[in-house]
Amino acid sequence: HCWLLMHGIVFGKVAKDLPSFKQLFLKSAATSLGLPSGRLEVLNVTLGPLRPSTLLEVMIHPDPKSADERSVKSIAKALDQQVSSAHSSIRKGPFGAYLADAEALFSPPHRGRSQLAQISNLVKSAKGSNGEGEGE
Repeated sequence: HCWLLMHGIVFGKVAKDLPSFKQLFLKSAATSLGLPSGRLEVLNVTLGPLRPSTLLEVMIHPDPKSADERSVKSIAKALDQQVSSAHSSIRKGPFGAYLADAEALFSPPHRGRSQLAQISNLVKSAKGSNGEGEGE
């Protein structure tokens, strides 16, 4: 289980087509890690804790039938290395535009009350200002 915090990525733009965003991530990550795409699952995509940012929650599933003997933990670490390296296949591929300023997290990001209130106010004001909820 890990999270990708993508700084500078406006959640409202990602939210316009979440299925495509999730599919692009799954295909890009599975290819860069050498995994069948079924080993990865996007659990959630949300507004990140800081503005603007998007948070992607990912589950890495074990596969006892696979010849790949890497543990879930080592695959999560490999994903972190892929996200951190500007020269990695995931960063050079189509999902790379989302990872220019991203970090992998191995526990959920802490959201204090003030951050939660700020996020709530941003969502409310975006919905009220344009009627579509497009902004943050």
